[in-house]
Formats: sequence, C-alpha cells, structure tokens
Amino acid sequence: MNFPPEVAVGREGEIFTGDAPFDQPISRVQGDFRTADDAGYAASHMPRNTVFVERDRARGWMYSFQTGRGRAYTLFAYFDGRDYQVNVIAPELTGIHILPGGRIRLGDSGPASLEEAYAKSVLWAAGMDAALAGRSAPFEAPF
Repeated sequence: MNFPPEVAVGREGEIFTGDAPFDQPISRVQGDFRTADDAGYAASHMPRNTVFVERDRARGWMYSFQTGRGRAYTLFAYFDGRDYQVNVIAPELTGIHILPGGRIRLGDSGPASLEEAYAKSVLWAAGMDAALAGRSAPFEAPF
C-alpha cells in the first residue's frame, strides 16, 4: 500500500495527515519503531475496547472503531510467526477485497509490528468505506 509519508492513526481510529496532535497517542504507518510489548502498545495506543483473544488458533488483539463515514469495523490483528496479519470480523464484506479467511491485504508482506498493523488497518477501512460509497479511496492502495 502506498500511503503519504506523514500519516498517523489516533486511538479511536482518527486519521491524521501532516502534523498529528501531540496531546494523544498516535500510531504511525511508516517508521522503524518496533514494539516488543504488544500488550502495553494495545493498552496505550489502540481503541479502548481492544481485547486480547484466541481466535481460530491465533492469539491477538480484537478492536472496533468507526470510520469517518460512520461505518463500524471490528478487526483482529495477530502475529502469524513471521508478520502481523489483520482479519475483518465485522462488517461482513465477502468477496470485496478480502483474502481467504477474512484477511485484509496490507502490503506485499504483513506489517512488522502491531503498531503498523493497527495503523494500516484503519487506513484500509477508510479506503474500503470510500469504495463502498462509490468514491475514490483517500489513499492509493492495491485493493
């Protein structure tokens, strides 16, 4: 996915381009920060409803947010042993830019950190909402 160099995602799914606010935790899409403490990151940077769950033999983080268009998304981010992956739990979007098992494509390989997986998944949801509304995506992405 090709995102602008200065894009960040807020704790409740807000998207910031350019200068992000300094008074709240944000997740940057690009950068080399890697967190070894996913639990700490999830508690401080992801939506307040984020919970750790075991789902389909995968352990990861389930979180929900609303896009700027008002559509609610519930996603599940997990580490598959090599990269982070994100599955769509809701809404049901079968056959529309969803890989087998409900996984969304967040680039040629999966994100290297939970931070990157969360940030890119929020941007993916914004692009999906734009596509569902018949509008162009706010970011260039190979759906």
